[in-house]
Amino acid sequence: MAQVDYERMISPGWEYIQKGTKKCVISYGPDVLKLEQLIAKHQLNCSLVNARYIRPLDEKILTDIFSTYDEILVTVGPKFIKA
Repeated sequence: MAQVDYERMISPGWEYIQKGTKKCVISYGPDVLKLEQLIAKHQLNCSLVNARYIRPLDEKILTDIFSTYDEILVTVGPKFIKA
């Protein structure tokens, strides 16, 4: 079982869990770990952003995401929204 970094969990703002060049997935909560494992298992070239707290929006990371990626996926519970 992976060790939990509690200090990182309570930090404000969003964070890149990993960076890729093709697509970006924005998620939060327990889905982040599942997505991180899925991306690694399938060796996908995509970024994963932990939105931690949906609000306040992290405008700096959102600006970076929208200017970098052509395809953005946002998880909402067990569903995806393609932006």
